[in-house]
Amino acid sequence: MRSAGQVHETPAFSHWGGRGNAGVICVRPFRVPKSAQERPDLLHEKREPAHPLAHPPSGETRIASLRQRAVLCYDSPMQDAQNLLRAVSRSFYLSIVWLPQEMRPATAVAYLLARATDTVADATRLPLAHRKETLDRMRKVVMESAEWTPLPGEFCAAADTPAETELLMRFGEALEALEALPPEQAELVRWVLATITEGQLWDLSFFEEHNRVLSDEQTRLYLYRVAGCVGRFWTRLGFLTMREKFAPEGERDLLEEAAVRYGCGLQLVNILRDHVEDKLRGRVYLCSDRDVWMDRAERYLRDGRDYAKRLKSFHVRFASMLPALLGLRTMRALRRAKPGKRVKISRRSVYAAMLRAFISSL
Repeated sequence: MRSAGQVHETPAFSHWGGRGNAGVICVRPFRVPKSAQERPDLLHEKREPAHPLAHPPSGETRIASLRQRAVLCYDSPMQDAQNLLRAVSRSFYLSIVWLPQEMRPATAVAYLLARATDTVADATRLPLAHRKETLDRMRKVVMESAEWTPLPGEFCAAADTPAETELLMRFGEALEALEALPPEQAELVRWVLATITEGQLWDLSFFEEHNRVLSDEQTRLYLYRVAGCVGRFWTRLGFLTMREKFAPEGERDLLEEAAVRYGCGLQLVNILRDHVEDKLRGRVYLCSDRDVWMDRAERYLRDGRDYAKRLKSFHVRFASMLPALLGLRTMRALRRAKPGKRVKISRRSVYAAMLRAFISSL
């Protein structure tokens, strides 16, 4: 199973699906200005506060200030989340470092939570019923802010990589980071996690009785639940945190729909790339002509590239465009590859895509 944003380790948007510090926003070390180095007396010069929050806050202002500090500095509940994020998904890390500060915390938390639930769903060495029960419990604790009981040791041991093992062991810390977000952002993260886990649970239940989807509609619904919804999340988060600095308000609906197609296109790259392996595992996600789906994936990725160009911030344009360019490179490799051959783009190709995304975002 693949949850949102696992296109050749490419986040479905970071944007997700990728991409300051990554994931967790830490306070940068204080640097003494050059002018102060030359004139030490400047360090002791009394000045009027430059920002209203520099005055002693009270009441609601104090609460807002504390919450802001919790969001920007929640390296306390997730001290090594930056390294963990980089270990779990290299390309997500590359994308998120470009995000404006306003979008980073919620994006990182959503990804870590989704990747944790996906790791549980993929723990094929454990009984299916156990995985479904645990996945449902994770879903409920995210939605209801309930107390979390650590996962049994066998789940952590069943993860594919040491980074995913650590992620499962520290799932409670990711929940603490979720609680540290501003309420509207936390609610948005809960919505996208509910949608993703719904798709993951459907995947486990459906393929318990079938070995292939029965209609294109089932494929489309699956694509939306595990990836298309991430595009919608990304767009809503951008408007919520950056408002007009993200994109023109009048284009919100247009951008949301384009972002949904973009997320679905990224997930289609996963499905097309892993088609042979999935078939051997009794999971076929496409029931119609593969070439038609390849054309559709490329069209959706081009929609994603165009979506990125419509965003106002250079950093958001770059972070949004990079996954589309990586996905299109993967699709070209898929078309050239011999049947059954595993396709993975090279590090050099990743850097070339980054350069092109940078130039296209100027």
